[in-house]
Amino acid sequence: SFLKGWQEQHNASAPNQNMDELKALAKGKKVLVVGGGDTGVDCIGTALRQGAKDITTFEILPKPPMKRAADNPWPTWPKVFKLDYGHEETMHLFNKDPRVFQIESKSFIDDGNGNVKGVNTVQIEWKKDDQGRYDVFGVAFSQYVKAEVDYVKYFDLGKKNVFALRGYMGIAVPYGNSENIPFAKSFFAGGPNDNRAWTAFNLGPGSSKSFNEFNEANLKIHFSAEQRFNIFGKFYGAIFADAGNIWNVFDNVEDDAATFDSLKSLEDIALGSGFGLRYDLSFFVIRLDIGFKTYDPSYDAGGRWFKDYNFKNAVYNIGINYPF
Repeated sequence: SFLKGWQEQHNASAPNQNMDELKALAKGKKVLVVGGGDTGVDCIGTALRQGAKDITTFEILPKPPMKRAADNPWPTWPKVFKLDYGHEETMHLFNKDPRVFQIESKSFIDDGNGNVKGVNTVQIEWKKDDQGRYDVFGVAFSQYVKAEVDYVKYFDLGKKNVFALRGYMGIAVPYGNSENIPFAKSFFAGGPNDNRAWTAFNLGPGSSKSFNEFNEANLKIHFSAEQRFNIFGKFYGAIFADAGNIWNVFDNVEDDAATFDSLKSLEDIALGSGFGLRYDLSFFVIRLDIGFKTYDPSYDAGGRWFKDYNFKNAVYNIGINYPF
C-alpha cells in the first residue's frame, strides 16, 4: 500500500534514502491520512515529527461508542472509542482529534501544477440489515481476529529413517459486525495433509454427527506423528497417527456437540492411524496413505474405539510431497 511504502521510506535503515529530504516532506503542509488502524497512526506520528501544519485522518467506519454496546459483550474484542499515541499528540498540538468518521475519499483535486489542493469525498451512512449487521454497498462485512501456531520437528534416526512430529492450533474469534467466521477463513479437518482417516471437511465439529458436505468451525487442534523409512531405492514407507478436531467457540453456534465449552471437549479429539507408501522423484514425492478411524468421536461415548477400523471404511489418500 502507499502508506506502507511511505513509512518504509522513512525507516532510518532503508537503503539509498536521503533522510534530510524525507524529513522535509510534510514540513509546513496540511497532511491527509486516508485510512485508520496502526499504519494510519504511524503515519500521523511521522507527519508530526516532520513538522506538519495540520493533520486530518479519514476513517470509513462510524465513531465507536465510549462503552461496550449490547451486541459487543466480553470476551469479544472491545469495539469502543480509544486514543492512540498519534491521536493524543495531534490533540495536544492542534487541539482537535484528527479523525473524521464515516467518510470516504473518491478523488483528489489537482491545482494544475501537480499538487493536491483538495479531495472529493462522500459521507458514508451506515445502516443495519435485517440481521442487525452493518453493510457496505449492500454487503455485510466480516470482523474477526485469527491466530495460528504450527510447529514441525524432524528427528533423523539415520539410514534414511526420519521421525516427524507436528502440532497445530488455530482460532478465529468474530467480533463487532460478525457472529461467525467467513467460510473461506474458517478451519476444517480431515484430508491427505490433516487427519488422514477422514476425508477433507468430513471430521467434526466436535462429536456432532454432521452430514454436511463441508464441515467447518473456528477452533482447531491437530497433532501428527509419522515414522518414515526407506524400503528400497526410491520407495519409502511410513506409519502414522493423526489426532485432532475442530469446534465452534465464541460464535453463534449453540449445538453442544459442536462447541468447545470446557476441557471435557478434548474427549472429542479424533484419532486416525495407518500406513503409507511414497516414491521419491527427487524434485517431489508421490504419496499414498491409508488411514483408519481409530477413535471416532461421532459415536456415543463407550463405543468410539476401533468402530470402523477396517479397509472398507478406510480413507485412501493420494498426495504430492509429505503431509508436513
